[in-house]
Amino acid sequence: PGSTGSYLVLGTCTVRAKGEDVPSKGRLLIYRITLDPCSSYSKGGGPSSPPTLTLVDEFTQRSGPPTAMAQLGQHIIIAAGPTLWVFSFSAAAAAGGGREKLKPIAFYDADFYVVSLKVVKNLIAVTDAYHSVHLLKWHEDNPGHTLELLGKDYSPIVSAQPGGSHFVVDPPSLGVVVGDNRGNLQLLQYDQADVESRGGNRLVRRADFHLSQKMSFVQHARPGGVARAGAVSQGVRLLLFGTVEGGVGALVPLEEKVYRRLYALQGVMVNALMHVCAFNPRGFRLVEA
Repeated sequence: PGSTGSYLVLGTCTVRAKGEDVPSKGRLLIYRITLDPCSSYSKGGGPSSPPTLTLVDEFTQRSGPPTAMAQLGQHIIIAAGPTLWVFSFSAAAAAGGGREKLKPIAFYDADFYVVSLKVVKNLIAVTDAYHSVHLLKWHEDNPGHTLELLGKDYSPIVSAQPGGSHFVVDPPSLGVVVGDNRGNLQLLQYDQADVESRGGNRLVRRADFHLSQKMSFVQHARPGGVARAGAVSQGVRLLLFGTVEGGVGALVPLEEKVYRRLYALQGVMVNALMHVCAFNPRGFRLVEA
């Protein structure tokens, strides 16, 4: 974090000699990544010599080992079981001869066990192992460093995979896609004007889909050559995802006109083509409860 250089943050777990009878501790390690300025560059454009890692600080997490982490602006957000911690990193002090140091500045208690953290600007999607998704907002100075709960999904979605959720960026809309252990995908959105949101406390379900496989990771990527012209300039991001069975797929936001055409084409293909083993493809994509 910051403009003074590149850093790498790692989380470790310390298991005591007594085993599971004693709670384990966690530890955060932050390394400075240094590139050799005298290194020559290879044909691929990168430096020929590998970068060096220098340990600049470590922090003992007594509440438990880190289960997820992400960069939050100039800070680092860590999940340790059901608790979120926001750390500031004083990298600017090192430029004046001081010591780089991690310092906790805010925390938030989630429901059960956090398995994933995704950040877009000051919004955070927190995936719980048994209680679906929480949408948080980070306040830098209002009046201090705080994490505010905007809304959450009250459905009993079990998502124990680390890649269980991610933001769907389609300006001016922003949603959260979450996958569960039954192979379902659901698109949730924060909308205070919707009656079903209960004043914004509940994330509204906009779409659902049965993938039939559990997601293992989700990553943003810039689309190239998608159906909508100018998607890259408008800030649209597609989602690349992988599954525990080894599959790879992509989710792309579409305009309403394109969606209606594809939905009509799907109906024609379902009625005109022969189904394999008499399976109904439309029924197969229905969300499993």
